[in-house]
Amino acid sequence: MSDATLISVLDNGGETFDRYTISILYGEEFAMFGASENPFQGFGQYVGDGCFPDTDENPEIGLPVDLEDLPEGVQKYVDHLLTT
Repeated sequence: MSDATLISVLDNGGETFDRYTISILYGEEFAMFGASENPFQGFGQYVGDGCFPDTDENPEIGLPVDLEDLPEGVQKYVDHLLTT
């Protein structure tokens, strides 16, 4: 079982192919992932250490989006990241 916590999902509105930036806390380590609208057949990968908080202070990265408002594929990708 993973001790992962979702910190934020930011959406840049489709300005780039990896429109979603996902920040997760694994224990005491932050990790960020980028994702397209269909991360299992498009883009879904680790993009670096760090975290973008769930605020509107990072407009160049994207604005906060609720998990339930994400496309189904992105929701499944987030679940995968939190459970593996």
